[in-house]
Amino acid sequence: MVLLSIPILIPDSREGWVFSVELLFKSCLFYNQPYIKFLYTDIRPKGQQLKTFGGIWSGPEPLKICHQTIR
Repeated sequence: MVLLSIPILIPDSREGWVFSVELLFKSCLFYNQPYIKFLYTDIRPKGQQLKTFGGIWSGPEPLKICHQTIR
């Protein structure tokens, strides 16, 4: 049996991050789900200024660590 791999492009928003974690949990909890390969290319790089919330953007690294920990 070959598991499918589905690429998912993560939007550069809090909602996008939450959605990616939700998808990952569902793929881990339910039997015979495809492997999700996350694409982090749309996420702003670390150190960029946040205009709406203030502060500095963390980049995609914390989300990558979160995904690895869940897996």
